[in-house]
Parts: sequence; C-alpha cells; structure tokens
Amino acid sequence: MYNNNMLWMTYFMFYSFLSFAMIFMFNMFKICHINQLFSLFFYQKNLKFFLFFNLLSLGGLPPFLGFFPKMLVIQSLTINNQLFLLMFMVLMTLITLYFYMRLCYSAFMLNYYENNWQINSNYNFLYMKNLLILSFFSTFGLFMVYSLYFLF
Repeated sequence: MYNNNMLWMTYFMFYSFLSFAMIFMFNMFKICHINQLFSLFFYQKNLKFFLFFNLLSLGGLPPFLGFFPKMLVIQSLTINNQLFLLMFMVLMTLITLYFYMRLCYSAFMLNYYENNWQINSNYNFLYMKNLLILSFFSTFGLFMVYSLYFLF
C-alpha cells in the first residue's frame, strides 16, 4: 500500500496532468467564460465530447483516469479507519460531479441544433494531435493504469 507521501505525489501528478489537459484545451479554443462552452463547437460535436470527457475525468468519474487517485485515497482512508474524511471526500466529489454533469447536459442538450459530426479543420494540426493524445490518456488512462497496477 502507498505511504502518505507517495499517495500525495500520485494524486498530485494525476490531477496536474488532467488540469494541464483542460488548460491546454481552454487555451487552444480561447475559452474564458463558462457560457462559451454552450456555443463552442456548434458544428464539431466530437471536440465538445473530448472537452467534457476531460472535465468528467477531472471530476473523478469512475471509468476515467481521474478516478484512479481517488480510488487509492479511498483505499488508504478505509484501511486507516478514517471514515469521516472518506465521507467528506466522497461528498465533495459528488457535488463537483453534479456541477460538471449539469455543464455537460446544458452544453449538449439545451443548445441542440443538429448532429453534424464532420470536423471543419480550421485549427492547427499539431495542436489537434496533442489535444487528441491528451484526451486519449485522460479518457482511457484508467484501463492502462489499472492493468499496470496488477502487473507490479
């Protein structure tokens, strides 16, 4: 099991990576306000999916990479019998996920016009490639880390 310093560094590194992915996307698409998320990618729904998958991963939703450090902290708190901290962490995570899910719902359902899945490539190809790589690790990283977790 992890000691406290190793657990903290793991948690910090994972969330630094996820925060960097979100900051990279916000910078690339010039998003400064929450209401810009609703009108952004009006004809590029897959980019909106990448953005919100990263946001849900940052919130710690279980199939995404952001859940792994939360799972480690939950295991550590359960072993150390610190149930009050565990309940507080889970409650704050649920509140955060509720906010992120409301953003996702509003962005996809309230401004629904049509399903146009074509990509209009007016962004720099290098930035788009980096965005896709960061989104891939953010979305499917839990499966890779989970398999490595049981190998070692």
